[in-house]
Amino acid sequence: MSNAKISSIVWCRLNTRNFTTSPDTLGLSHTFYFETYKVSFVLPPVDLVSEDEQEFSRLTIRSRLIVGEELVPHRIAVNSIDVKVEMQETVSLPTEVLQVYPNAYGLLSELKQKEFDAVITKYREVIMGAFNYWLRVMRWKTNTHYIGRPGVDNKITQRSIYLMEKGMEKPYWIESQVYHIPAATHVTMIEWKEAEKILESGYEPLVFYEYLFDARYNLSLGDVYRAVTDLAVAAETYFRALVMRSLHSTIGHGLKKYIDETNIRAVISKFLPDILNESEMKEYKRLDSIIQELFNTRNNMLHSGHSANLSVVNCRKYIDAINALIQIRNIS
Repeated sequence: MSNAKISSIVWCRLNTRNFTTSPDTLGLSHTFYFETYKVSFVLPPVDLVSEDEQEFSRLTIRSRLIVGEELVPHRIAVNSIDVKVEMQETVSLPTEVLQVYPNAYGLLSELKQKEFDAVITKYREVIMGAFNYWLRVMRWKTNTHYIGRPGVDNKITQRSIYLMEKGMEKPYWIESQVYHIPAATHVTMIEWKEAEKILESGYEPLVFYEYLFDARYNLSLGDVYRAVTDLAVAAETYFRALVMRSLHSTIGHGLKKYIDETNIRAVISKFLPDILNESEMKEYKRLDSIIQELFNTRNNMLHSGHSANLSVVNCRKYIDAINALIQIRNIS
């Protein structure tokens, strides 16, 4: 057998949870460098769209629009995405291996088989790291916290919930059937292109957005403790980033350390009035009492394990406030 040196890619297909897109993005790809590796994420082509929810469907129609007299697909659920990584190493193998089915044990030595398994182990870490980065960017540019995350199963009980008379445990009401329609958010072509620019530049998603998305996701799971903690950190990191990026680039290390380590309330009161213009300051003052309540709720929860303001209703109020806060001045 003669050996040949070949260039290779590492390929796999990953499940994409809660990822819905518009039909015009199907078949497109994002190609970028993750660490030092060239990676591509490729959406399935439009001809794989399935009319029905089937176990192995890669694309499923979620909604349609009436165009003229026709119903055309509007939102497509993407159930899997192909990932390709260009291998940095060349591979030496018998040329006959490329003419038969994969894993030709009879043509490959045991040493060569172990070599290939070691390559896959190495690149598995690259793929999963790149996938995590890609999902974070997609969440950021679409402002959609649940992309790539497990869905919340509203039917967590094995049977319907009953109301019963206490003594005899006689049922008198069984819960009504309620069907939960998936959220209507989907990735648009504009958002796909914006994400592409971020991925190609290697820019990291802004950390306060990630904490905000974590908070929204944790609230959807009913975890108000985690949600409040994430929201408070989102607010703090936004304030510190706003101050740091508004100061002159030549400021000394001591001042930067002060901003990073000082209590957030002191940072707000000392720097914000000089950074925000009149209209921005007016918007911040509208939100200030809610944000201070959020900080108090978080602090009470961490110090005593409980807070009177810890509730789903207040969590939603805090989320609205942080959404408005990070719109006061764009940080990029």
